[in-house]
Amino acid sequence: MAKLKLRKKQSRRKGREKHVPREPFELMDAQGRQVCMEKVCELQYGISLAVKEGEMPRAERLATILYRSKAAALLAVHRVVTSPGSRSPGWSQPRTRPTTNREYEILLQDVGTAIRNPKDYKPNPLYRTYLEKPGSNKLRPIFVPSYLDRYLQAVFLMAFEPYAEHVAAYD
Repeated sequence: MAKLKLRKKQSRRKGREKHVPREPFELMDAQGRQVCMEKVCELQYGISLAVKEGEMPRAERLATILYRSKAAALLAVHRVVTSPGSRSPGWSQPRTRPTTNREYEILLQDVGTAIRNPKDYKPNPLYRTYLEKPGSNKLRPIFVPSYLDRYLQAVFLMAFEPYAEHVAAYD
């Protein structure tokens, strides 16, 4: 993971300095994403085979390995960050999308902590905001989960998807 390097830019006024990113922020490169995808897809394929053969304990073990893996956490963060819904405000303080490598590393540590200690994890309350209905002046409420909760949902979706697809296909 590349670190975000900041350089000082002198403003026209003396004594004031601005920090400007030297390079664009990128969570992981295409090659790293491909390696993570291969690991996750291999585990998902194993889960689907175990479910197909009726070996649920093996499927549960593979799902546990999957959602505890660093590759799944990285892909979940990438999935949430690159989705169009990531621009909505989360309940995280401050209510802005994380933008630096350090903020993402902190979120990845929080995801890992929540997965390793599920009994200690308490989901954050949903952030309620209002949007204007199209064609009228009325407002409708929407509820937005925190960024950490979005990441956890994406990680567990990766582990649950192969089982759900098998059940939906054969029932």
